[in-house]
Amino acid sequence: MSKIIAFILMLIVSLPLFAKKQKYKKKSKNENTINSVSIRHTACFGRCPVYEIEVDNKGGATYRGISFTRDSGLHLKFIGKRKANEILNRFITFKIDTCKDRYESRVQDLPGVEVTINYTTKKKEIQNANLGPVTLKRCYASLDSLTNDQPDDSWHKVSDLTHPH
Repeated sequence: MSKIIAFILMLIVSLPLFAKKQKYKKKSKNENTINSVSIRHTACFGRCPVYEIEVDNKGGATYRGISFTRDSGLHLKFIGKRKANEILNRFITFKIDTCKDRYESRVQDLPGVEVTINYTTKKKEIQNANLGPVTLKRCYASLDSLTNDQPDDSWHKVSDLTHPH
């Protein structure tokens, strides 16, 4: 009888060795790394400025004045990695990737704000972000603060074209 009990105990102890190990996918730090964030202010039925601002994790900023802006065209500026990472980290801190993809507007004439977050392994796009939560507005306002709707003399104008082909 003691041999049977010893055999059962050995079997119980060795069972995990024979069981198939389940692999858990560990989230890589790179999955949550933001490479760039951009916002686009869309048109209205009037003369609302249409422009885009993008900031990348290397410290570069891009402004594209598309229509109804003082200076249309493509403008570049180096804001530094520290300032860029402050902006990008807001999107992580406030978990903007958990926001809805679209916020509905009941007023058709309102200009919208489109936010695009480019992660290492995915892309998050939010339409009508101006109608989203306050934290989302605070995040994209940090990009808007770089230009206050118009680039100043610290921006380098590269082209009059807003969308190079």
